[in-house]
Amino acid sequence: MSFIEEVGQQSNALKELVNYYTNSEGNKLLNKIPELISPKTTRSLIFIGMGTSCFAPLIIRDILVTKTKIVPSIWDAGEFLHYAINSVTNNDVVIAISQSGESIETKKCVERLKKHSRIISITNNSESSIAKYSELSLPILAGNEVSISNKTYTNTLAILLLLCNKIVGLPVTRLMTHFIKCADEMNNFFINRKDEIKGASKFLKSATYLHFIARGPVSVSAMQCSLTWMEGVGISATAFTGGSFRHGPFELTGRNHYAVCFIPEGHNGILIEKLVRDMSESGSKIVVFTAKKIRAESNIYSIEVSPGLERIFPITVAVPHELLLAYMAQDRGLVPGKFRKCSKITTVE
Repeated sequence: MSFIEEVGQQSNALKELVNYYTNSEGNKLLNKIPELISPKTTRSLIFIGMGTSCFAPLIIRDILVTKTKIVPSIWDAGEFLHYAINSVTNNDVVIAISQSGESIETKKCVERLKKHSRIISITNNSESSIAKYSELSLPILAGNEVSISNKTYTNTLAILLLLCNKIVGLPVTRLMTHFIKCADEMNNFFINRKDEIKGASKFLKSATYLHFIARGPVSVSAMQCSLTWMEGVGISATAFTGGSFRHGPFELTGRNHYAVCFIPEGHNGILIEKLVRDMSESGSKIVVFTAKKIRAESNIYSIEVSPGLERIFPITVAVPHELLLAYMAQDRGLVPGKFRKCSKITTVE
């Protein structure tokens, strides 16, 4: 199955996740989360993973920091394995994220911690090694995926949001409603709005590298794009927060500079829009995925997406940026989403 075909399945995969976690079996799993993660008995939440699975928890980090007294930490599983695993105590909950459930570094971590009773896994394979070592395993339910991450990415984000609501004591019903809206918009974009994305691909045709810029929870979108553009388009790409781009890399703006920016609703969206204007004034060309209509400029290619809530925006915008990747890959003579030197499951450190 091709990458574009898998992207077209993303809407149904998200709806299947909603159906599962609203029925008795899935809801029972969600209700176990507060039993394992209690503010009275939990010192920290340690998220471990590689690639997409490493940075996906950025979508909930700020809520965990502001709404609980539990300290979240997000680790590259390979670094955690060799530099921090001995720091885990009985007061820590380890959340191991792996689409395959067999990623070598994450697998080694949970094997080392198999006597630790507070491991939660998020995987797309409930029979995997990582799932079997876990006290609680939350299935991603994305179906088969052979290309670079797409369905597993958005469903992982959805599960993390559900996990977060359970930890902080918020109901999940409103989230489920947002997920259905996102799924409908995914489908609409895939069927009816591909020409907009093809236009964006042409706009970025001369780019030899790309910067992806966002803030807060939406930083996960920038990180995902940076990773998948290197995998799927074969060009160098870097993710920045809006603030970090101001601190030095802004010097790169100008005629031969290209960027993709993410503007959700709210204050942080306003800050990113201001940065986009400043970059455009310097001569950069920017594709903007935005929750609101913004003033047109010759150096700005704007694509409106909804729903635009900051917390949900990374799911909303996934299909549009995945289609952009696919068309840019095709423009460069590549098969979109196909690994050329790596493999879907990394088995070597």
